[in-house]
Amino acid sequence: GGQPVVLNGVISGVGNLGKNGASLLTLNGTNTFSGGLVVNGGGLLLGNSSALGTGLLDINNAATLDTSAALTLGNDVIIGAAGSLNVLGGNALTLGGAISGGGGLIKSGASTLTLNGANTFTGGLNVAAGTVALGSGGSLAATGAVSLSGAGAALDLSLGGNQTIGALSGVAGSTMALGGNTLTFGSATDQTFAGVISGVGGGLVKNGSGVQTLTGANTFTGGVALNAGGLLLGNSGALAPARSASTVPRRWTAALR
Repeated sequence: GGQPVVLNGVISGVGNLGKNGASLLTLNGTNTFSGGLVVNGGGLLLGNSSALGTGLLDINNAATLDTSAALTLGNDVIIGAAGSLNVLGGNALTLGGAISGGGGLIKSGASTLTLNGANTFTGGLNVAAGTVALGSGGSLAATGAVSLSGAGAALDLSLGGNQTIGALSGVAGSTMALGGNTLTFGSATDQTFAGVISGVGGGLVKNGSGVQTLTGANTFTGGVALNAGGLLLGNSGALAPARSASTVPRRWTAALR
């Protein structure tokens, strides 16, 4: 893995492929190998939807993934607890398999990453740039944190149905589209979402003992159910038209500043 490698031919067989080192491995063939690809470092650049064969993509360390064209991959992905997968976002990418493991997923670049699998990875989702969209049937782990860490970063839940995640945070200039769905979120930590949350019929359910601060001029219409912890509002539009539909149990605190 000391130098970049480009493999344009077809890789077949029942064995696996291992990637070590910090360099870039480019796979352009219509590969059929079934043993999977283990990535211990560096980056992958894929040239077609069969580049990974039919097996698992196993990420054991910090690694990057990019494509030279818009692609759909059907492989399941495991991100180990010591690993992270940074999707660089040179082109639109759809991951149709399930992503599992204790590591995290990072989205960089301006393109859209669509997740169609029933994902269970617990290391969190960090949308630093571009868009992460859940396709029909796609989901995130119920305990995984979601952060929109860059201005312009977007999370689109419109097609994914109702979702449950862990902690939610986002910077000003980020956006989250609920569509008509309910997002249940929260943890024991205090978090701030400063972006704009939209969605006709979509709403929020806040669980967990932490205080959630909302400072964006939100437009979602489905209301907020505050089941635990606190809700701190940073402007008069934080609950948008949903103000009258919001439920704040008296045993919890809600403040408007």
